[in-house]
Amino acid sequence: MEALAERFVELQLQVNATTVPGLPPLVPRLRTEITASIADEALHGELLALLDGLDDGGLGVCHYDLSPDNVLVGPDGWVVIDWITAAAGPSAADLARTLVMWGRVSAEPIVTFLRGVRRIGAARRGLGDVVLDDWVRVVAAARLGEGFEGEEAAWLRQVADGGLRLFA
Repeated sequence: MEALAERFVELQLQVNATTVPGLPPLVPRLRTEITASIADEALHGELLALLDGLDDGGLGVCHYDLSPDNVLVGPDGWVVIDWITAAAGPSAADLARTLVMWGRVSAEPIVTFLRGVRRIGAARRGLGDVVLDDWVRVVAAARLGEGFEGEEAAWLRQVADGGLRLFA
């Protein structure tokens, strides 16, 4: 799992190191989604302030749905598919989105793989746990804007509130 996690992180970093003119910027999108999904004024303000502080101005390609489901493995290497959510933004946001998208998974060996992705991905980006956890909170809050209800919405809200750490 460690070797696969390392290879996955390397692939994501290659994507993030690429720039493509004309991609929509991710940070304004996150701001809009948080504003639409978080009614609690205190939490809303806290998350927007976090986003402002986290934004490093990076405009590399963020796949923003990179997961094992969106990577094809073939004889010529790994190929990323499903680019519908791609945007230009900070690399850390892309890592956080991967963790949020898979955050409710509890089956092995996926959990071990994602713990490796978190650890290696954070280290390769120079991110401490607090900064990565803050990005996860911001991304979870923005994901609430996608219209989830019930258990999924409650779980996302708990992550956005800072009540859950993913794959730590």
